[in-house]
Amino acid sequence: MAKQRGPIKLEGTLDDITFIKTADGFMAKMKSGVPASRINSDPAFELTRQNMQEFNSAAKAGKLLREAFATAVKSSSDGRVVSRLVKELMKVVKSDTTSARGLRTVDKGNLGFLQGFNFNIKAAVTTTVRTPFNPTIDRPSGNLIVHIPTFIPGNLIQAPTGSTHFRFVVMGGEIDFGNNVYSTDIGYSPMLPIDFNPTANLDINATVPANSTQDLILLFGIQFFQRVNGLDYAMNAGQYNAMEIAAVLEA
Repeated sequence: MAKQRGPIKLEGTLDDITFIKTADGFMAKMKSGVPASRINSDPAFELTRQNMQEFNSAAKAGKLLREAFATAVKSSSDGRVVSRLVKELMKVVKSDTTSARGLRTVDKGNLGFLQGFNFNIKAAVTTTVRTPFNPTIDRPSGNLIVHIPTFIPGNLIQAPTGSTHFRFVVMGGEIDFGNNVYSTDIGYSPMLPIDFNPTANLDINATVPANSTQDLILLFGIQFFQRVNGLDYAMNAGQYNAMEIAAVLEA
């Protein structure tokens, strides 16, 4: 795709060239000469149809995850999270070893590809939270826990300028990709000051139905605040908040 240069920014279609605005600026691409009806029926486009069907599976799963974890993710994600998540989910789709090409799905793939996915590429958890943390998923009890040993925030939290406090967030989800349904819960640490006093040992918990037979996913992240006269205000619309998929337990 070509990138537009110069002072005039165009959007729309002119002859066979389509101009669009993207996160990378204004781009230009040639208008496709193949009608959708031919792509949907011509045997020459069978591979294209198979790829489209599997992409749709990944996109549907991505939408489900974003809806399920919206409470945690809405303030801790970047402008490209949709496409980045679908890219990782395509890896899951392609890891399905039981279905024919074109019929591979997320629920039959390896969800381990999602572990470590950061919803905010501008603030990764591992660079923002530099103290060790241990995520665990216990299927029999339905407890999803992150344990954080005592640490000194001023030394090990990469906090944005102006922030005075932070809290950790844990969100657990029981996800049924096949039926497009979910059950989630969220837990928070106490609001903690960004200072040089050691914290207590922290165990932050979320719960899902005990003995669930579905895929279980655990999110862990951090949110920053500025305290003014006893009130805590979120920092810069959450652009510095970090959130990742810390653990996955497949059905």
